[in-house]
Amino acid sequence: MAGWAEKLSKFTQNAVTKSKYMAEITRINIEISNYESNVKQLVGEIGQYVVDNGLLQDVQEIQEKVARVRELNATISANQATVEALRKANICPNCGATLDVDVNFCPKCGATRNPVPLPDLQPNRPAAVCPKCGTKLENNEVFCPNCGTRVAEEG
Repeated sequence: MAGWAEKLSKFTQNAVTKSKYMAEITRINIEISNYESNVKQLVGEIGQYVVDNGLLQDVQEIQEKVARVRELNATISANQATVEALRKANICPNCGATLDVDVNFCPKCGATRNPVPLPDLQPNRPAAVCPKCGTKLENNEVFCPNCGTRVAEEG
């Protein structure tokens, strides 16, 4: 029986040792990840400084990347404007309550929601437009879903 107990003891010691090594490896990997994150942040700050201050203008590769950053920032601004327009389209003009997209009267104060044309979420897709409020129409709608104006003859 002594041999069996000794083998179990060695097995347990090996498992504990391996667990300690694994814990240390995990700790070091987390530390490495934190350092890498700090490096990325600092490189980003350096890059932002270069862009903001117009540095390295004689380096073509840098200027191409700066131009791409400006394009992306313009796209971000356009998308933020679309989000803001979508948010405002669902706000009661009287009390500021958030409205469902498909309602024209505020359930809190009863005010009529002024129909606001919703931004086109699919700009490459041609769509009819309501002659009264300018909302994009889809699926051969007979009535504008925003203001209720008849836009087509029922067929």
